[in-house]
Formats: sequence, C-alpha cells, structure tokens
Amino acid sequence: MAHKEHAAVYMSNLRSDMRIGDLKNFILFLFSKILAVNVNKNNINVITSTGNYSALIDVPSEDDIEHVLQHLSTFESRRRLAFNFMNIVPPGQMLDIKRFKLADEEQAIERFPDISERRIADYGNNASKFYVFGAKMGNETRNTEFKKAGGRYMETEMRKDVPNYLCGFLNSGVRGTLMFGVLDDGTVVGVECSHNQEDRYRLDIDCAIKEIEPPLFPQHYKVEFVQVVEKSLIFKANCKVIEVTVEIPSDQFKLYKTRDGVFMRRDGSLQVITAWSDVQELTHLKHRDGVNQLYAEFRMQLEKKERTIETQAETIQHQQHDLQQYRAMQQPKSKICVIS
Repeated sequence: MAHKEHAAVYMSNLRSDMRIGDLKNFILFLFSKILAVNVNKNNINVITSTGNYSALIDVPSEDDIEHVLQHLSTFESRRRLAFNFMNIVPPGQMLDIKRFKLADEEQAIERFPDISERRIADYGNNASKFYVFGAKMGNETRNTEFKKAGGRYMETEMRKDVPNYLCGFLNSGVRGTLMFGVLDDGTVVGVECSHNQEDRYRLDIDCAIKEIEPPLFPQHYKVEFVQVVEKSLIFKANCKVIEVTVEIPSDQFKLYKTRDGVFMRRDGSLQVITAWSDVQELTHLKHRDGVNQLYAEFRMQLEKKERTIETQAETIQHQQHDLQQYRAMQQPKSKICVIS
C-alpha cells in the first residue's frame, strides 16, 4: 500500500519556559507569515521530553522544506528576517533546524517516540490532546518526572510527591511537569480515573500544592487529565495521564520549601538540600537565571522600542512628504497672457 509522503522540519533548542500553545503560535507566525509556508497549528507537534523543547512541523512539500532551510539554517539568513528568534529560542542558544522526511506518520512515531502531543483528526474542531497506550515518551529530564501511580499510590503517596517535586522545579527555575501514569522508562500506562475520581484527584492536588511555602497561586500551575487511547485510537475507558505543571514565577530569587524540606532538580532526579554549600549553589543558580530572564526581557523591550521608533520615523517621513506636496500645490501659479 502506498504511503502518503511525510515532509517535515525538525527544530530543536526551543524555549521550555513558556506554554506550549504560545510556542506554537510563534512558530506558526514564523512559518505562515514570515516564510509564507502553508501550515496551521495542528501541523506543529511540540516535543517536551528533552531539556529544551523541540518541534516537528509538517509542511506541504519538499520544496517548502528547502525554502525553510534556506532561510533558517544559518545565523546570517535568520538575521535578515523580520522575526525575533528570542521568542522561540532561549537566551545564549542557537536554533537547530534539520530536514525530516518519512513515508508516513507511523514511521515518524518510531523515529521520534517522544512526540507526546498527538491529535485525533476525525474529531475536527473538537480534537483534544491524548496519549497512546504503550508509547514511549523518552527519559525523565530536568523538566519532567514520571510516576507509575499504580495500586493505591494516588490515595497514599501522591499528596506527598506533588509539593516536593513542584518545589524542586521551582527552586531549579524550570517549567516542570509531574506526570502520573507513565513508567520510569517513559512508557504510557495511564491511571484509572473516572469523572468522580478526576474531581477528587484535582482537589487533592490543590490541597497538596498549598503545602508549598511561599504560597503558590493558581495562575502558576495547572492540572490536566489527558485521555489514553489504544494504538487504533480507540479510547481506553477511565484511563488517563494526570499532568501537574508548574510555571516559573516572576520572582526568580525565592526559595521554596515543603514540610519535608527544600528540594531542587538535578537532571532527572529530585534532591533535598541539606548542606550549606548546596544552598549557596542553589542561590547562585537562581540569581543567574533571574539575571538571564531580566536580560531577555530587556532585549525584547529594547527591540520593541526600536521597532516603534522605526515605525514613527517612517510615519514622520511620509507626513513630511505629504506636507511638501501640499505646499507645492498651494504655491501661486503665474498667469501668462498671450496677445496675438
């Protein structure tokens, strides 16, 4: 059976400190408006199981891939585009972009098993995020922690793990996600979760987060119940992956703690801080991250000001040109009388 050609571009070293939806919007603007490549938001798959995010963007043809690579492969070519790449790339890093072409979607999943966000095309506008049972999501990283959550874990251990792991993400200055229903090796198995259980787990998670000091406000975290489906895309009844994601607060210099102590994230593990040297290291890291964030915000504001000044200068030039034309039209014209 012939397969539909799969033409795509793979981008890595993307920012992990923003919402996936916002990152998709910036990538969509870059491809559709700046590069004039016909893609939509559903063509952009964000991969979150690495330190920094990456993305797989489906494009219509091989010619579009050549067009994208021509404009994005080098720093010089990117510099000529009217796009602020700090919107998608962390400060101090360079965008990495490659060709990605496979026969069909199944091979794409085999090559990139950590593509965790898929969508069911048959559901049209009601398409939702889901995970495939048995799929591999890669390894645990500084940004992600997996928990099988089998047996009575959700009733006995979950309320202890939530504040400790979120505290580790916060103190490490990363946007982190704690995922229940995923094995340590990244295999999706899901958690038994009916609608009633979903309400109870959400309440338990909210109560657990209240144990974090200083207080973490609702706008700084979110809880998602993601449906698990079979490989045939048939829903598994009452089977979900529970995601608890914490955002980076605006105050980078706070140290967070729980009743079990002060935690920080190192690679894919959680460590409790006991030695003074560790406290000093953590304080240094948070100060550095805070400075980097302030620098990035300063650069963004500076570029915004520069664009505003350029726009105002162009407006003034147009106004001066219009004024000169108006004055020329108002000058009295000499009348010549011809006597024959």
